Amino acid sequence: MLLKVLAKQMRMQKQELLMNHFKYIFSYLVRHCSKEEMEKALTYVQAKFLQPRLLGFLAFFDSQLLNANFPLEEKKLALGSLNSIMELMGPKHITAVRMKVMATLKIAIHFTEEDFPQICTQAWNTFVHKLEMRRLSENQKSSFFYLSVEDENFAYDLVQELVRSFLAAEDTRIQDCASYALQETLQIYTCQSGELSQIVRPSGSLWNRFSEEVQEILVPLQHSRYIMSSNKRTSFPCPIYGSKLGSTFKDWACNWASCLLQKIKRENTARVFQSCFMIDKNDVKTAVFLLPHIMVNVLQDASNEEKEDIYREIMAVLSHVDQAEQSKLKFHEKTDLCHLSAQTVFSILDCLTVWCHQYFVMLRSSNQNNSKPANKGKETVHSP
Repeated sequence: MLLKVLAKQMRMQKQELLMNHFKYIFSYLVRHCSKEEMEKALTYVQAKFLQPRLLGFLAFFDSQLLNANFPLEEKKLALGSLNSIMELMGPKHITAVRMKVMATLKIAIHFTEEDFPQICTQAWNTFVHKLEMRRLSENQKSSFFYLSVEDENFAYDLVQELVRSFLAAEDTRIQDCASYALQETLQIYTCQSGELSQIVRPSGSLWNRFSEEVQEILVPLQHSRYIMSSNKRTSFPCPIYGSKLGSTFKDWACNWASCLLQKIKRENTARVFQSCFMIDKNDVKTAVFLLPHIMVNVLQDASNEEKEDIYREIMAVLSHVDQAEQSKLKFHEKTDLCHLSAQTVFSILDCLTVWCHQYFVMLRSSNQNNSKPANKGKETVHSP
């Protein structure tokens, strides 16, 4: 409560206040709080610092485990660090990124040297005990993917992802890219404090769904004036995978997302994704988040040539995976590019499958609803 009051008086975000003035806050905790209160407060501060960087840490652990040049001791240290982070963050944050944590832990299973299996078992046990079972049961009731960018839930998730990118950015240029994307997204969905979004259903306010911490970040961006220095089209090789623009996982994912984004033909949809063009090129996690949504919208209006380009890109990734398997390399000797790219491709294909199922269910429901009045009309006309 004290931090909230101070942040309001100083016109700062709570997270910014914590990071910039922690030495004074720590001094206050030592002098005025009990041991139990101080431990609780320090845990809160650590979690607040780690939360926006959690996916970055997981990506770093992946690279440590997959890189054959790293000694086994460093790999064990990485896995032990993951275990400590899961203990610290708790169920709320770990459940939110459970699929990524699980993917990292699956990599660790392949190491059988020394005491690695015991460390891996401990990490898996921690992971299982840090999951919110109630949330898991809710999420697993049905698979879901947004049918359209006009879905308010998509707008909400997009803003949340861009805020994550903004908070996690260590480079001011990347933070500016995230700021621009947020500014444009808020304008597109007319998401402002006290106002309802016009592009989505008028039944509720998109703004009010965000936490107070997120709203603090969004407020100055409602009236900011960021502009994109250049919006000219960029040419990409096909396939991008394995080329100079796709020699690392980050380069491949960011450039493929940017390439696909330019192929979207529907104006309103293109505007949504175009606002994310610069952050797509710089933040791999945002690129991976957007890739399935971009792919769905590209394929709806794609030419045969564009579909062929997408097919060639996917096959370039899968062929590389097959070559790695055939070469009989140890799992941890396979490249970061190969493993993560294949994981991304399969995730996109899963999302496309779910989208198609939902789309045909919607069409069937719509046709059934439209046929009922028509039948009634025919009965009325032919009745004696």
